Amino acid sequence: ISQNLTETTNCLNELSQAKFKLEREYQAQIQMLQSKLDDVLQDSETKAKSNTDRTLRLEAELNATASRCQELLRRNDVLTKEINTQKNNYEQKLLQSLEAAKKERENLIQKAISEAKDSYQVEYDSLTSKMNQAEMMISQKDGILKDMELKNQEFKKQIDSLKEKASQLEARNKNLDSKV
Repeated sequence: ISQNLTETTNCLNELSQAKFKLEREYQAQIQMLQSKLDDVLQDSETKAKSNTDRTLRLEAELNATASRCQELLRRNDVLTKEINTQKNNYEQKLLQSLEAAKKERENLIQKAISEAKDSYQVEYDSLTSKMNQAEMMISQKDGILKDMELKNQEFKKQIDSLKEKASQLEARNKNLDSKV
């Protein structure tokens, strides 16, 4: 019994020492894990704060960008309205200029035709008068026939000249048409 008691006591002492040793290792492990957990928590808090700061900064930048976009859109609308107004004014002025040019062209054509008619009428009246005088001279004197032939040639030249002037007037009218 005494021997059993001694062995049991020894066994209990060994168990007690093993328990003490395990408790120390357990405490060391717990402290190490607690330290690692504290480090991880500190790192997580730092990262969370950094992420929060970054998120707030990005939100501020996003809001500033949105404000700039709104301002650019507003400016774009103002510029678009101004461009459309200027375009409409320009188109209106262009139409008025075209109408004025058209009227000017018509006036120039009418003036040129009128001048040509007047000039032609004066030439025609002059030639008619000369022809009448020539006829009177022919009826009065047969000897003046040669002079009359010369005047007739001159009359033909004047007619050719009138035809040339009429051609020039037509060319001038076409030139006016192409300019307008």
